[in-house]
Amino acid sequence: AATGDSTTTEDMVDLAHSAYTSSVALSGIASLERHGAHAVALPRHAAGESSAVVRMFCHSIGYFFADVLLISSSLLTGQRPNLWEGRLAHHVIQACANLPPIFQTRSQKESLALRSVLCIAYFAEFSNLFLRLSNMMRRNMASARALKAMNVGLVLSFAASRMINFPFAIFVFLKARPLVSPNIFRLILSIQASGYALNLVWFVKIIKILMKPNGGVPSIE
Repeated sequence: AATGDSTTTEDMVDLAHSAYTSSVALSGIASLERHGAHAVALPRHAAGESSAVVRMFCHSIGYFFADVLLISSSLLTGQRPNLWEGRLAHHVIQACANLPPIFQTRSQKESLALRSVLCIAYFAEFSNLFLRLSNMMRRNMASARALKAMNVGLVLSFAASRMINFPFAIFVFLKARPLVSPNIFRLILSIQASGYALNLVWFVKIIKILMKPNGGVPSIE
């Protein structure tokens, strides 16, 4: 029972994080303007240090760091949190993606490019809403019809927010290459490329799992 309660709590907290980050990201995407150097960009006021988008980046990385502390304290007491290895790996990668756009402020043009691309990429969190809801419904014995509808939503949201959205973010980032310092460009491009490859693997795996009777998809983050 304790394990079940812990899993439900984890789902609910992550659901809140995904709802918050994806809604801010979607608002930022809706405000994108044409930009000569990198196709599209956030309006300057929406990419400032006190903007909702940058605050979301900070809150999100704070959430991930808090999970690192939770996992570390659990490991020290001999407990093994659910999917803890994958969560730690995800948080390290996410830190590498989040910290440069937050703190790399020497050039306004570079900051604008980095923050615009990260805002676009954060829309990936939208599919996590369906993933968590699907898992919660499955554990609570939801009807087969309701679960099937949620899983269709998961596949469609994953396709839109990750399989289509990620290449667009990569395209914008490649256009911005002259504005980004070489080390940061290589770091973030490698994260984007590996992230897309991993999403492709998971997309195929999700479809295969959901084609099985009572198929349930584990957390991917």
